[in-house]
Order: sequence, then C-alpha cells, then structure tokens
Amino acid sequence: MHILWERHVGFAQKKRARLAPVALPNGVATAHLLQNLMQAPDGMTAIELSDGRRVFAPIGSDPEVVRTNVESGKIAPR
Repeated sequence: MHILWERHVGFAQKKRARLAPVALPNGVATAHLLQNLMQAPDGMTAIELSDGRRVFAPIGSDPEVVRTNVESGKIAPR
C-alpha cells in the first residue's frame, strides 16, 4: 500500500540508484570520511569535537559550550 501511495503522489523513484563499492585506505574511519562529504545546513556551522567527530550547531553558538554539552551527554548528536 505504501508503494502505491508513493507512486500516486509522485514520490516514486524515477530511476534506480547506481551504487559502487568504495575501498577505504587503512586507518581511515568510515564515519570520519563521510563527515567530510557533508556540508553544514543553512544557518548552521560545523564544530569539531575532541574525538574527531563533527556536529552542527546554529551559527553564533559558542564552540566550547557545544563541545562540553555533547561530550558530557547533555546533548546527543544525531
């Protein structure tokens, strides 16, 4: 039923996606590689955490406050 609804309202996939295998160099973490491919959404800025992860926060946010809140568990990155 869900697929029929998608086709009815025009959300059906027009073409099949072409997927390709990707080989990562030794020592490169997948999450870190993917983070470099994604730009910050409009109105947001990227903030690097001490463990190398990156989170997005509203422009003008204090990077130290964001890091402290994420690393303490008060804010969970999504």
